[in-house]
Amino acid sequence: MEDQQDERVVKTLAVPPWYWPFLFPLNGTGLGMIGVFIFCKIVLGALAFVPIATIGFVIAILSAIVNGYIYWYLCLCVQVTAEGQTRAPDILQDDEGDYTEIIARMCRLLIAAAICFAPGLIYYIWTKKTDEALWNIAAAGLFFLPMVLLSTILHDSLWGLNPILIVLSMIRTHVHYLLLVFCFCIPFGLYIALAIYSRHWGVWLILPAQAMALYLAYVGSAMLGRFYYRNEYRLDWGV
Repeated sequence: MEDQQDERVVKTLAVPPWYWPFLFPLNGTGLGMIGVFIFCKIVLGALAFVPIATIGFVIAILSAIVNGYIYWYLCLCVQVTAEGQTRAPDILQDDEGDYTEIIARMCRLLIAAAICFAPGLIYYIWTKKTDEALWNIAAAGLFFLPMVLLSTILHDSLWGLNPILIVLSMIRTHVHYLLLVFCFCIPFGLYIALAIYSRHWGVWLILPAQAMALYLAYVGSAMLGRFYYRNEYRLDWGV
């Protein structure tokens, strides 16, 4: 018991500056990973001009591989910050497992996000309206999103989507979670804006926009992981 109390004190005192998540990707590894992923996207874009009948299938497979590694690295960022690390992790120091596990992690994250925003999508498809009710439903999904993503990543299974676990965790962390939601909305909102509007920009603006989107995704990952690090005993997940 005394050891747990001492560890709580250490975590309380070891508080980096409030802006540190925005510095999280700004090391050699973080910037290098952004560069590698953007380079892969450039190569995939160039392959689209190759006059081969099956090139579309090849691009789809390669895109799945690249996106799988992007999602895997984002999960890794959450995991290392949940352990107290404050810099983007070195990919060579971690075993990503076989590609089936990488695909599984990507699918779990997509399922987690879909669960949060599916009610709003269903409402829009059913009513064809972008009214106040739609925005309220979307806001509710965004409110649940950080905890749902964090739980799914750290439990490393769909068990993390347990609604009882999610609600109890939000109650246990109350004010801390409200602060996380507020902070998480900043990089997440910018990420969505870039993902939507960058498609209408020229090629020389799309690539910087995609690099910025990846940077913001790393920032959001750092926020999630640090939230768990500071509230591990309140959450009591045992992961």
